[in-house]
Amino acid sequence: MAIDLARPGELRRAAEGCVAVACTAGPFQGLRAGIIDEVVEAGAHWVDIADATDWVLGILEDPELDERACAAGVAVGTGLSTLPALSGTLAGALLERVPQARTATVVLSIGNRNRKGSAAIASALLSGMRDSSRVETPLGPRLAYRIDAPDERLLANEQLETTCWVALESPIARRVALLSRSRSAQRDPCTVMARARFLSRVSSLWGLGTSGGCVQVELRDERGSGAVAAFVGSDQRMAILPAAIVVERLVEKSSQIHGVIRPTDWLPAADWIAELRRQGLRALWRGIGRSPSLSG
Repeated sequence: MAIDLARPGELRRAAEGCVAVACTAGPFQGLRAGIIDEVVEAGAHWVDIADATDWVLGILEDPELDERACAAGVAVGTGLSTLPALSGTLAGALLERVPQARTATVVLSIGNRNRKGSAAIASALLSGMRDSSRVETPLGPRLAYRIDAPDERLLANEQLETTCWVALESPIARRVALLSRSRSAQRDPCTVMARARFLSRVSSLWGLGTSGGCVQVELRDERGSGAVAAFVGSDQRMAILPAAIVVERLVEKSSQIHGVIRPTDWLPAADWIAELRRQGLRALWRGIGRSPSLSG
């Protein structure tokens, strides 16, 4: 069925009789938060793949929404994508190896032959791309740009000073994205979507490079020592896998938790990693010395 999320009540009627609603209709910066209440009122769980800071933190820090979801016996899950679910899982696992860590660096690397959806592109444009820096990833060296992401606030709860970066494999893609970002800085999400649709079509024309991507997290202590871990995927499934895993658990009723749930709290870190491996992601780990992996 066709659902207009801008029309109050339409999603509620569609959600009636459903176990869960999984929202992938970004950019989330342009959605109204009331659609979650409609799903909760319909008695269904809510799951989304948002990586927009205001959206994710607005849900996680809403005690009234948590109370309503608990009363309805449903769960509300947000941020179940590469950032912040997978990055948060890696950070949690790394903290066991580097308990004195003080800084965290999160890098999302996107392959060139991995067609980018217009909503994902719009979200990146709205998140900003600034402060370029070189970074080493399992896919090779990349030029990365700093972005705004929920991880900065979420990992602050672990006393980690966090910076988040996105790396595009293609130099052409980087130039186009930077040009569009500069023109999208003060635009509303609906206006940015038109530009993002064009970029999505253009990105499908680039046939060289890799088709997959990775998310990498590096933790360091005050001496500069630490560890780095990454999930590497061969296609775009990595961005949707956390949400898909949670939906499966909700449908099978293997998860009985209610209320607003942090992205990493659906499963222990070891279980997340094991399940993601079963779904085809590679999990890589290594220790690091005192030389930084990112340089200006």
